[in-house]
Amino acid sequence: MCYFGNRDELSSKELKVIKNLGLKFRGKNEWIYFRSFETGYVPYILDQAQVVQLILVFKQLYMALKCFV
Repeated sequence: MCYFGNRDELSSKELKVIKNLGLKFRGKNEWIYFRSFETGYVPYILDQAQVVQLILVFKQLYMALKCFV
């Protein structure tokens, strides 16, 4: 799930990832973050396999949308 929220909604681990990537967000509802939902577990940040899969999906989505322009 992709969210646009506030800084105080992110965990310290998520803030560290954003800082390490050199990203900067300012303002209310400007912070983008992703959460993984699995049955029986609390929503949490994505693991490496989920990130790789999401990157592939976004690349394919971009190419599909580009065909419509």
